Amino acid sequence: MNTEKVKEITDTFTTHIFCTDTHYSLLEEWWRKQKKTPPAPEMLSDTGIVVCDEIPLAMGFMYFSNSGLGQLGFVCANPEIGPRRKLTALLFLIETGMKVFAQSKGIKYVHTYSDEPGLTKAYVANGFNLLSQHDVLIQKIGGINGH
Repeated sequence: MNTEKVKEITDTFTTHIFCTDTHYSLLEEWWRKQKKTPPAPEMLSDTGIVVCDEIPLAMGFMYFSNSGLGQLGFVCANPEIGPRRKLTALLFLIETGMKVFAQSKGIKYVHTYSDEPGLTKAYVANGFNLLSQHDVLIQKIGGINGH
């Protein structure tokens, strides 16, 4: 897609701060439609961004540490939109939303993960280096047997 066309499309995009009350049910629906387990609300940072045009298109969350490394996580896109629109929305989310947000917090490096070829393509198109392909593991801490 040429850059003029991308600019024309992304000029219609807006970003919103993720609000659990407003957006979580949508995030949950998108993850379930992709046959994935959605993250629990308490796993989401307060630095989530939702990209929209007439409808919500993509969302993701930045996580910060006490170093120059941030993490971009739980990125997902509306499963009802076409692949070109999805890629453009993800590119916009990563570049305009997350990179600008990370830079404003002094983050010099952003770590992320992906098990979807389309999302990986969007990351690589935005300058991310594919370091390895591996499993991502998570465990809930506390309770009996992690429950």
